[in-house]
Amino acid sequence: MHLTHRVEGSWLLVDLEGDFDLHSADYFRQAIEEALNHSKCNKLVLNLAGVSFLDSSGLGVILGR
Repeated sequence: MHLTHRVEGSWLLVDLEGDFDLHSADYFRQAIEEALNHSKCNKLVLNLAGVSFLDSSGLGVILGR
């Protein structure tokens, strides 16, 4: 999975590409937590248009955020 993010005001905008599964869920969790901790964002938008596969691990980490 490839993840890019940017901050616009109070929004953290995240673009995801590739497979979002058990192997990439921890990477996603760490990257989002770090980005939220280093910004003043209180809103999160995920662009999943580039995600080709999403399993329950990926869905669980999304819901947890």
